[in-house]
Amino acid sequence: MKKNLLFTIMFSAAVIPLFGKVVLPGIFSDHAVLTRSSRTAVFGKADPGEKVTVSLDKVESSAVADKNGKWRVNLDLSQTGEGPFELKINDKVIKDVLVGNVWLCSGQSNMAFKMSRTEGFAKIKPVSKNNFIRQFSMRNISNAKELFRKDGKWVIAGPAELANFTGVGYYFARKLNKELNMPIGLVNLSWGGSPVEAWIPEADIKNFPKVVERDAETFAAANAYPDLVEKYLLDREEFIRKNKRDLPVVIPGKNAVWENTRKTVFSGEGILWFRNYIELAPEKANETLMVFLERQSTPFILFINGRKVYEHSMRSVVRHQYVRCRVPGEFLKAGKNEILFRYYSANGSQMRFVQPLKIGKAVFDDAPWDVYSEVKFKRLAGFPKSPGRPPRDFFNGGRLFNGMISPALPYTLTGTIWYQGETNSPRADEYAPLQKCLIESWRREFENPEMPFYVCSLAGYLGKSGNAGADGEKYAQLRGAQSKGLTEKNSGIAILTDVGEANDIHPINKKTPGERLAAIALANVYGKNVPFSGPVAIKAGRNGSVVTISFDRNNLCAAKIPEKYPLKKRINKYAPLKRNSPDAQLEGFALCDKNGKWFWADHADIAGNYVKVSSKKVAEPVKVRYNWSNNPDGNLYNNDGFPAGPFEMDVK
Repeated sequence: MKKNLLFTIMFSAAVIPLFGKVVLPGIFSDHAVLTRSSRTAVFGKADPGEKVTVSLDKVESSAVADKNGKWRVNLDLSQTGEGPFELKINDKVIKDVLVGNVWLCSGQSNMAFKMSRTEGFAKIKPVSKNNFIRQFSMRNISNAKELFRKDGKWVIAGPAELANFTGVGYYFARKLNKELNMPIGLVNLSWGGSPVEAWIPEADIKNFPKVVERDAETFAAANAYPDLVEKYLLDREEFIRKNKRDLPVVIPGKNAVWENTRKTVFSGEGILWFRNYIELAPEKANETLMVFLERQSTPFILFINGRKVYEHSMRSVVRHQYVRCRVPGEFLKAGKNEILFRYYSANGSQMRFVQPLKIGKAVFDDAPWDVYSEVKFKRLAGFPKSPGRPPRDFFNGGRLFNGMISPALPYTLTGTIWYQGETNSPRADEYAPLQKCLIESWRREFENPEMPFYVCSLAGYLGKSGNAGADGEKYAQLRGAQSKGLTEKNSGIAILTDVGEANDIHPINKKTPGERLAAIALANVYGKNVPFSGPVAIKAGRNGSVVTISFDRNNLCAAKIPEKYPLKKRINKYAPLKRNSPDAQLEGFALCDKNGKWFWADHADIAGNYVKVSSKKVAEPVKVRYNWSNNPDGNLYNNDGFPAGPFEMDVK
C-alpha cells in the first residue's frame, strides 16, 4: 500500500508543469485595450527557457523566454473583432480585453490634468458611461534605470472612474470613438512640471551637452541637499527657541475679526487663521475622513471643531511633502463642522495657503475663506536662510523615460498626443531639437517608425502685453520652437492660444485641446475628410510699406474680438481687453523695421486669400509676426473654426 502511494506521488510530480510563473507588466491587465494590427506585441517575464503561449480569440502564438527571462509574441489582430475577449498567457487570464486603437497621452500637468477639474465635468459625468473608452495609468516613478513594472490598471469611462481620466485625453478619445465607433485606449503617462528631456532615453540625451551639464549640477545639489536641510532645521529650531513668538496656541474667540476672501497669499511674518465649513449627514458623522492638501510653503496646524487634528511642521515644508492625514469620526458631528488652519511664519517672506483641499468628499479649490490675522511680527535679524525646494534630480534627462515609458515598451500604439513645454519655456532656444529627438526616440523604442505624434501648442498665459517686440516672452518663444521641432512626417500641432487663462497655467477648458487633436488624427490617421487646422502662413511679401501674407488654407475669417479676457475661469474672473491694433480687422500682427524695432500693425485685414498688414511707423518692413506674445489676442481663423498659429517670418 505504501509503495503504491509513493508511486502515485512520484507520478503526479512528474506531470506538474516544470515552469515558473509568467510575470506581466501592469499594462496587460483586466479591461485592457490592444491595438488592432498584424504585429500586436504581448510581452513579459518568465524563467529563462520557459515556453510562453499567448492566445486571444482564434489567434495564438508562442515564444521562449531568453536568458534574461524576457519573452515576447506578436499577435496578428488585424482581422480580430472588438471583443470583449480573454487574453490567455499560459496560466494567466486577462479578462474583458478589447481590440481597437491605443494612444499614448504624455507630457506635464496640462496632460495630467484630471477630468474632475475640467470645465463642464459635472454635466458630462452622469452621461459618460462608455465601454469603448478606457484609460491605463500607474504611479509616477522616476528612476535611474529602465524598469519592469507590475503596477497600474485599466479603467472604463463612466461616472465612477471619469474623474481620474486625463481631460485632454478623454475628449480626444470621445471624439474618435464617436466618429469611428471603435474602442479607444488611453495610456496616460504624464507628470506635472516635467521637462521634455526627462522623457527622452538617457542614451539620446548624451547628444545635448547643456542638458548633461545641468543634470550633473542638479545631481550634485540633490546629494548635498539633505545636509543643508538638517543644518537649517537645527538652526531654525534654535532661533525660534530663543525668540518664541508662536505660543500660546489659542483658538480665535468672539472678538476675532474675520475677512471673507479668496486671497491665500499674505506677506510678512505672523499668525494667520483660515476658516471654512463642511456639512455632514448624520450617517456620515462618525466616519473617518481623509484630508488631502497640496504642498505648503508655511507650517500650519489643522483644527476641526476646535480640536487639533494634524500639524504640518517646517521639516515637512522643506521636504516639499503633500498633506495626507485622517480625521477620526470622533472629531466630527452631524451638520456643520468648522475647519481651521493656523499658519505660522516665523521669519519668512509670506504665508501661503495652497489649494485645492479635499476633506472626505468636500473639495475646496479657489474657494473663499474667512481669514483672521491674529498677529504680525517684526522681522528679526539673524534668521537662518532656508535651503529652498529640493533640487529636482528626478527630472534629470532620461529619468521619466526609465520610470514611466520603458515599463510600457514595446506596447503597440496607434500614436501619441503630447502636452508639454511650460517647464522648458525659460530655455525655449533648446526646445526644438529636444522635441524632435523625443519623437524620433519614441518611434524607435515603440518600434513604429512613422508613429503619429501630435502636440498641443501652449495655451495663452500671463498678462497681456502692449509690447510688439516681445522677444522676452518665453511662451511665445516656446510655441515657435514647438512648431519648428515638428519636421517629422505624421506630426502635427493643435493651436491653443485662444483657450488660455492669464492667471492660471492650467486652463480648465480641456475639451477644445482634445477635440482639436482628434481632428488632426481623424484627417491624417483615419482618412476622414474633416477640417483639422487653421490657416498656416506660407510666405510674406512686401509692396512698399504693405506686407501681404499668403496661407495654405485660404478660407480666412476674422473672429469677433471679445471685450473681456479670462484671468481665472474657475472663479469667473475676467478683465477688460485693450486692443493693440484698434483700427485693424485682425488683432495680433506686428511689423519689424530695418533697425530691428517692432510695432503693432495699424491695419491688418483679410483681402481674399491673403492678409495685408501695415504700420505707419514702419516704412520698410523686414519681418512680420502674429500672436507672438505670452497671452495673445489674435482673431485670425478659418471658416471651420480653427485658429491660425503664431508665426514669425521674414518679409521678402
